[in-house]
Amino acid sequence: MFILYYIILMVCFFCSEEILPKDTLNTGSKQLNSTEIITHLDGNNLNIKGSFHNDADAVKVIGYKLTVSKTGISGTSRTSQSGEHTVESGGTIVVSETTVSINPEDEIEIKLTITDKGEIITEKKITCKGKDFNQN
Repeated sequence: MFILYYIILMVCFFCSEEILPKDTLNTGSKQLNSTEIITHLDGNNLNIKGSFHNDADAVKVIGYKLTVSKTGISGTSRTSQSGEHTVESGGTIVVSETTVSINPEDEIEIKLTITDKGEIITEKKITCKGKDFNQN
């Protein structure tokens, strides 16, 4: 578990990470829903997981969209996954997983958006170079 936190810390340190507005779910009381983007570099393959934690007092049916953009010498590629999940109160789930091949000079942008009834409730974005991901 320590290694996982270290990986997240290192990605956050070397990459630009942005938590976009609406990082709370408005239900009359402060209930924070959080997203995490977890990465692991295996050779030239960057494994990406997007997770969501539901701090609300009720079960939520959430929508998600995970988008990965990569720009390098061979051009630009964009991968996107979306769907819905049911998340128990206090529960954390991995909403999406993908793997992309990267080179050190590539520009990478990873964005995870979570919606509730079509409205964005939390969003996270990481932007960095391929060389900023540590081999583990």
